[in-house]
Amino acid sequence: MVGQAPGAAPLHPLVDANESTVAEPRFRKTLRAGDPLLRDHVIEGRAILPGAATLAFVGAAAGLAEPGGRHALRDVVWGRPIEPADGGTALYVSFRPEGAGLAFEVHSEDGDDRVIHARGNAVPAPGTAPAAVDLDALRARLPLLRDRAAAYADYRAAGFAYGPSFQVIEEIRSGPEEALLRLSGERAAAAPESALPPALLDGALRACHWAGRTNAPRPGELAVPFSLDELETFAPLPAVCYAHARLVGEAGGVRRFDLTVLDERGRVLAE
Repeated sequence: MVGQAPGAAPLHPLVDANESTVAEPRFRKTLRAGDPLLRDHVIEGRAILPGAATLAFVGAAAGLAEPGGRHALRDVVWGRPIEPADGGTALYVSFRPEGAGLAFEVHSEDGDDRVIHARGNAVPAPGTAPAAVDLDALRARLPLLRDRAAAYADYRAAGFAYGPSFQVIEEIRSGPEEALLRLSGERAAAAPESALPPALLDGALRACHWAGRTNAPRPGELAVPFSLDELETFAPLPAVCYAHARLVGEAGGVRRFDLTVLDERGRVLAE
């Protein structure tokens, strides 16, 4: 086994240990009930690890498994939600070669069984960042819908209780098929120094809740993502950024969005 000595410093804010074997590259993150990733993300009364944190964990581990380059995450499908057990839960991401990249599996353990929380692929990131977006034009065509206080009051009423470190939405602008959120991660306590701070990425995904919306969401109305075609990161997310969601399709009750994360000058950081 290739690993770390007990008590060694974590490899990354989101990766506690390398527990790889000759047969399987594997990395671990131990989650406890007091962790801000869980404590500040409560959905209908259940402390659940956000899907954004799973993406950030996989991205960090892929960089350790294959150092020296950027990875895009593709064909991600989330499985069973991750909830803390008494005494903590060890979460693992394991990799195997597939094509030009790595197939990954995020799991915890229940005795001898693996509980699958997400699957997908981490592949060499192919491209450079797209052209910058005109933020002034976006703001001009999308009227202000909610400020921070109103947004989180709406979320609480709908059963989404975000604690301080996950309250990153500063304002919401919405149009018929799109939304623009201004995000600030200055309160984020969970791995803020990582390239993809989970609270900011979670806030960016929330932009999909507001595309085309003019009123407050009702309990049971807000969906959570269950799949992701691709996530490519071009630069670390700064403390202040914007998330722009566009509705691109709807069928069988499933809505599909394109999502872009921008800096304050409109440069594309992730999509």
